[in-house]
Amino acid sequence: MIVEKLKTIVKSKTVMIAVISLLIGITMLVFFNKKEEPVAYPVSTKHTISPLNGKPFSLESLKGKVVLVNFWATWCGPCLIEIPDLMALKTTLKDQPFEIIGVSVDDNVKVVERSIKSTKFNYPVVMESEYFKTQFGQQTSIPTTFILNKDFAVVKVIQGYQTPEYILSIIKPLLDSGN
Repeated sequence: MIVEKLKTIVKSKTVMIAVISLLIGITMLVFFNKKEEPVAYPVSTKHTISPLNGKPFSLESLKGKVVLVNFWATWCGPCLIEIPDLMALKTTLKDQPFEIIGVSVDDNVKVVERSIKSTKFNYPVVMESEYFKTQFGQQTSIPTTFILNKDFAVVKVIQGYQTPEYILSIIKPLLDSGN
């Protein structure tokens, strides 16, 4: 029935194909592009990390803080755009119970060390390890950012670059709440 109506409206085969392709595309967007909000799940704090740009510390020490875990790579354009924004966010929230951990998915630690030195990160950066894979899963796109509440539970996952304003809109209520 829909096809018959389209035939009467559209005489050209090319236009007909374009209209059908558009309808298929819209249908695919509606059904396959749903990003559901994950249910909060706890992350283990029974681990010590050794940042490439700082001293080792126990994740237990981050309990009571809102933590942003950002998976990135030196070859990722959106990551390189996002990093200065995250550094500015860290500076803005320096007096708040807030921490950022950068997790590089690069294969070459020397490349990451050079990037840390030239960028002058103001938050700890580690190489992806079995701990991060176990707790956060294998990342299929970067940047990917996990936001953890003060109880060290993941409350938001952001895939791709997002503005600092958007990230702050998620973090601020967590900073203001009891958990």
